[in-house]
Amino acid sequence: MGKVTKWKRILSKAFDWLKKNKPTPGKMSGKLKQRVIIVNGSKFKPESLEVVYDKTAMIPSDYVGKLEYLVIHCTATPMDMKVTKKHIYQWHIVERGWSRMGYSDLIWSNGYIENITPYNEDQYVTNDEMTWGVSGHNKNTRHICIVGGLDKNKKDADTLTAAQAFSIANIILRTVRYHPNIKIVGHNYFTNAKSCPNFDVPAYLELLGVPEKNIGRK
Repeated sequence: MGKVTKWKRILSKAFDWLKKNKPTPGKMSGKLKQRVIIVNGSKFKPESLEVVYDKTAMIPSDYVGKLEYLVIHCTATPMDMKVTKKHIYQWHIVERGWSRMGYSDLIWSNGYIENITPYNEDQYVTNDEMTWGVSGHNKNTRHICIVGGLDKNKKDADTLTAAQAFSIANIILRTVRYHPNIKIVGHNYFTNAKSCPNFDVPAYLELLGVPEKNIGRK
């Protein structure tokens, strides 16, 4: 099955899931609240949003950079394994000894978006918002992560569920709305040593109708 055909099938399932479940905005921890994406024709379209940000606003005192990238990761765990903020904390803080976790949002297999590092939608990345997702690329980046990425034999695999496809579309289109010049990329955009997030991000973005200028390509 070709990449485009595969993604059309995935997004078709996402539309079916939307029709059956009729999701409503859910409460999320921290500063961020999930927004519903309205289906219009064959593409996801974001609902109307308030003013993006005040470009004349004072730069935060703990500013570390301007947001330039949204990076998509996977947890590199079997698709049927449950992963939550507690697991990310254990892996990153306890076992690796990092001072902060690597992601802002974690997308469960059922589509639930767990915010694990609070952030707002202004153009600045502050010290509290910064996560350690890619070495050397964190001061200007927001990192989100899907649960999965491995098949039952623990081999790299595209395990994205229809519910995750919907939730990622939610995050991506909202982010592009707030940040018109942002680049959306996979973790593997920055390194050839990783296949993470184990799906073709540019192909997915094309099917969502994301503008070419926002699609990061090697």
